[in-house]
Amino acid sequence: MSNIPSVRAHFLKALIRIAEGTDCPEDLTDQFRATLLAFASETPDNVSCTSRVKVGELDKEIALKFQDHPVLLSEIAHLLEDEPMPDGMKTAFPNLTEADWEAFTRLTTLLYVLLARTSKTDSI
Repeated sequence: MSNIPSVRAHFLKALIRIAEGTDCPEDLTDQFRATLLAFASETPDNVSCTSRVKVGELDKEIALKFQDHPVLLSEIAHLLEDEPMPDGMKTAFPNLTEADWEAFTRLTTLLYVLLARTSKTDSI
């Protein structure tokens, strides 16, 4: 991950643009992908992530979603809130409690919801 302030700021600005809807979804996707890779580097995992995620509209909501599936990332995060802590997480962090896991998944959901907004066509 980059610690260069300008790179971090560009990534944060791209996320703010998604939340505010300052550009069309295609431009927001391009900005998100470019700044994510600049921030996180062009590893195979990060490149794969950017190719599978985009800004798009689903059910009158514009948010991060999968490129090839009609599923918002906020929906997945929300469903994870109802799941117990995975065994792999328990192994990696044996001192974490279920309450810690619940706090993590709730914050994750809220971050994705923060990036979503109602489509402007909905207000007509």
